[in-house]
Amino acid sequence: MKILLVEDDSDLAELIAYNLKKEGYQPIICLR
Repeated sequence: MKILLVEDDSDLAELIAYNLKKEGYQPIICLR
């Protein structure tokens, strides 16, 4: 499993995270 940290909670980040999940990544959206 590949984990990717996304420091953003915008709609675009949500869309990217959704697409990454389909690619086999485990995106983590974290806020500062």
